[in-house]
Amino acid sequence: VIVGMSIPLFSTRHKVSAAKAIGRSLQYDEEMRVIERMASMEATRDKALRLYSDYNALKSVMGNDDYMSLLKKSLDNGAISIIDYLNEMSFFLEASQDMLDALYNYHVEVATLNKYKLLN
Repeated sequence: VIVGMSIPLFSTRHKVSAAKAIGRSLQYDEEMRVIERMASMEATRDKALRLYSDYNALKSVMGNDDYMSLLKKSLDNGAISIIDYLNEMSFFLEASQDMLDALYNYHVEVATLNKYKLLN
């Protein structure tokens, strides 16, 4: 009579299924990273498009620097007071700053999109 005993310490039965499970887990992790990167790229693209639209809207309203010369002429001819002149200049300069901020932020988002382009 021979009696045999199996020691579970040396068994490979569960090691194969564990390795397969780890492989699937790594594959899911990689797929999740790809999905996150795509979502981030789309959000960056949408933000860049919105900023560019904002910039174009402000640019069309701002026109060129004729507004400043017209304000100066109005002040010189007495059509407006110095207070009105300063208020209008402040408004114009603030709007100009908003336009430049939108353009800057647009370029930041485009640079971020170029980073994604380099990763692929």
